[in-house]
Amino acid sequence: MGSTHYNLYRMMGDVTLVALVDVERERVEGKAADCGARWYTSFSEMLEKESPDYVDIATPSCTHAELALQALSKGIPVLTEKPAALCPEDVERMYRCAEEHGAIFMAAHVIRFWPEYQWLKQAVQSGRYGSLRRLNLWRTGEKPRSSWQNWMLDPAKSGMVPYDLHIHDVDYMVSLLGLPEKVQASEIRDGETTNTIRSVYQYPQGLEVTAEAAWYSCRLPFAMGYEALFDQGLAIYREGRLTWYPNDREPEAVAAESMEQDGLSEINVGNTQGYYNEIRYFIRCVETGAQPVMVKEQELLDTLRLIAAETKG
Repeated sequence: MGSTHYNLYRMMGDVTLVALVDVERERVEGKAADCGARWYTSFSEMLEKESPDYVDIATPSCTHAELALQALSKGIPVLTEKPAALCPEDVERMYRCAEEHGAIFMAAHVIRFWPEYQWLKQAVQSGRYGSLRRLNLWRTGEKPRSSWQNWMLDPAKSGMVPYDLHIHDVDYMVSLLGLPEKVQASEIRDGETTNTIRSVYQYPQGLEVTAEAAWYSCRLPFAMGYEALFDQGLAIYREGRLTWYPNDREPEAVAAESMEQDGLSEINVGNTQGYYNEIRYFIRCVETGAQPVMVKEQELLDTLRLIAAETKG
């Protein structure tokens, strides 16, 4: 994910990468040379020697809070990859530290910035297709086969499937609909860790949401998508294509555009469009001093508590 962010920054003519940090020198030195940035293997040393407009943290999930607090305590805005932390208490600490030192903090929950998911949010909020009756969300792929010191397969460091994959759809659901009235979750475990989770959420007026996430041992390409049933038809996002199936009429291909038009869609970056959108949004917040209302503290806390209740951990 750090490389994804790095590549997107390289595409932005109004952004200068002043410093890169990685614990593995051979990884950071080459990238720094390519973009003319200084490089460090210590985040603390970088903060002592540099004065960045903000820092972007894309490190193992268990390190987000510690690194973010170091920067926020110096008044430096922070964009951190999801999950902001693996427990609600750390999220609260980061927001309180940001408030105390006048800094801006945002967790990069990219699905909120993904055009096809923003299209769905507009459709639900506008009511243009009637009421939402059912929503199925999914996110699956093969088990991670390589990560720094195998951290992705360490439950204490990554949280495994619930906090790496499932959290995307739970966070999106909470931002779209709020907290459900009832939750039923089932898991398939590999020893003490969850590698498949399927949850059913009940909302008022009979609305049902399902979310399924899994890491499989087979060589399965990553896939994500949704099916959203409205009074007037069915929206399906699958294999990168969004299609609207209106009742009693021919289906229509949908070219979804971002809800946030101000500077978000300057270029076509394909499957990384959502990442580009979230970074541009955060840059605009830093430039204007505005709080990132697209990602709210209470929603992050609700999402983490909901996942903890589903996994009983």
